[in-house]
Amino acid sequence: TLSGAPEGWTDDAVTLTLSATDSLSGVAATSYRVDGGATRTGSEVVLTEDGDHTITFSSTDVAGNVEPAQTARVRVDRTAPTIDHLFTPDAYENGAWTNADAVTVTFVCDDRGGSRLASCTAPTGVAAEGVRTVTGTATDGAGNGATDTATVRIDRTAPQVEGTVVGVRNGAGWYSDPVEVAWAATDALSGVADVSPYTVVGEGLDQSATGTATDAAGNRGGA
Repeated sequence: TLSGAPEGWTDDAVTLTLSATDSLSGVAATSYRVDGGATRTGSEVVLTEDGDHTITFSSTDVAGNVEPAQTARVRVDRTAPTIDHLFTPDAYENGAWTNADAVTVTFVCDDRGGSRLASCTAPTGVAAEGVRTVTGTATDGAGNGATDTATVRIDRTAPQVEGTVVGVRNGAGWYSDPVEVAWAATDALSGVADVSPYTVVGEGLDQSATGTATDAAGNRGGA
């Protein structure tokens, strides 16, 4: 008889025990073969390699009688599946800021040990502004697992721009020298990428100046 064989796939090494009895002359030897390989003698079979293994075994008694060969099937998968991710839109890069309406993370899973995939996290859509971490998991038929993490950053809000007039006015509200307008911007999510330089205003009445800023996600604001 053979004992120690798991049912279905296992994610660990397997030790099989061969036990033989003979009521008359007694057992002389027990032999076995793994996957059609060389014949070996012994009562213990250790399987560490991945695969769908076939063990053939039989015993011989002291009188020379040979037992008809028996077979057992043992399936070992100790290799974790693989998992990676893709983005939609395709141009999006992991962890980068974007002003897209939404980003979809699609996980791509594959089995490497033979037991086939049991599960792979479904695609996940991200639409809310801010930073979100999306984690996917892959499992195979033997219970091995692997995880993968994607980071999505969305910012659809334009930066806030403010101009400050640098100069001294007289009592009538006029400047006697060219006036500079200094521009500053704030952005609560992706941060300011660039802002307009100083604007110089020359002579004239009721003049205006316009400054702009762009954030790291590509949103543009002005004042």
